[in-house]
Amino acid sequence: MLNDEHGSVTAEFAVTLPSLILLFFFGLEILSGITAQQRGEAVAQVIARSITRGESQKTIDQIMRGNFPHGKLSVSDHDGVVTVEINDNEVKARAKGFRPQ
Repeated sequence: MLNDEHGSVTAEFAVTLPSLILLFFFGLEILSGITAQQRGEAVAQVIARSITRGESQKTIDQIMRGNFPHGKLSVSDHDGVVTVEINDNEVKARAKGFRPQ
């Protein structure tokens, strides 16, 4: 009777292992995307704060290029509200800053 089940654990492990590996790497990919999004939002906040403090365009470009070298930065200013948008391959982030009155 034991001989009939010999190797069944190995076979079950061999069938289950690829699925577990796939789930592990899928989880890592999701975590990587979330981390990149949070980083984008943090950089957008720093840029918005820098603009409202009156930092130079060179400083703002350095912040952007240091974090997203190939990203696109859009800035709009309406009634003292500065909106910063960052668009990169996997990141789309937005932050607002308010100019002191």
